[in-house]
Amino acid sequence: MPAAESTATTAQLPAADLSGAPDGAKTTDSPGHAARAALEALDSLLDPGLYITVLITGDNRVPRLTVSSRYARLTWDVYADEGWYWSGPDKVAPFSDPGAAARDLADVLG
Repeated sequence: MPAAESTATTAQLPAADLSGAPDGAKTTDSPGHAARAALEALDSLLDPGLYITVLITGDNRVPRLTVSSRYARLTWDVYADEGWYWSGPDKVAPFSDPGAAARDLADVLG
């Protein structure tokens, strides 16, 4: 029996709709793995002592990383598509710079 994919800070959740994606994020991931790999890179830059993260992927879904602050009681969904997005259509960092996205996210979540 194959082992389930998981880490201490990420998990894959079952179906959800696409309505939560900001206007700037596309609703399809072509070729399919770039957004997931980018979100995993961002996840690896976040301190698991400060944040709880859940990577959400699947068929017909916009991949996203849900990030919750352990202390500020704030949660943000992060999308990667030609840039980094959360809570709106404006890019917050270039797609090629997950470090900038992690710094901006840490500033928002405290």
